[in-house]
Amino acid sequence: MSDKTVWVRLDKGHPDATVTKILVTGTVAEYSAASSDASGGEPAVYFHWQFHLHLQGFPARGVVVDMTPGGLDGSTGVLMVSTQNTLRATGEDQKLLIREVPVLDSSRVIVQGLVDMLTSKGLTRYKFNDEGMGCRWWCEL
Repeated sequence: MSDKTVWVRLDKGHPDATVTKILVTGTVAEYSAASSDASGGEPAVYFHWQFHLHLQGFPARGVVVDMTPGGLDGSTGVLMVSTQNTLRATGEDQKLLIREVPVLDSSRVIVQGLVDMLTSKGLTRYKFNDEGMGCRWWCEL
C-alpha cells in the first residue's frame, strides 16, 4: 500500500536543489465568531502555518511544505510539497506573518532530504484536532 500522507509536485531540479533559506509563514485561515467571548468581543483569528523554502539557483521559484488536514479519516495530515513562486521575507501579502529560519550549512540541506527526514520521523502522519487545527504545532516540531 502506498503512503497517502505525502503529496509531491515539484519542478524539474527542485528535489535535489540546495535550500538556502526557510520562511515559516502564517496566513489568516479562519475567523471564528463562535470563539469570541460572551461580552461580544472580537472573533478569534486562526492562522495556517507552512514552510517556504528558497532554493539555490532558482530565485523566482521555491518549494512550499504544507501540512493540511485530510487523509482517509479527515484528521490525518497530508504533507503537500509543491513548487510555487518564491515568497520574500518582506511579505508581499500583508496577511502573512513571517519568521525566517537560518540554514546553518546550506550545502547539506536539499529539498528531498528534508522531505525524507519528515517522513522518517513520522511527521507525515500528524493528527489534527477535531476542529482541523494543529499546523502551528507541527511546524514547531
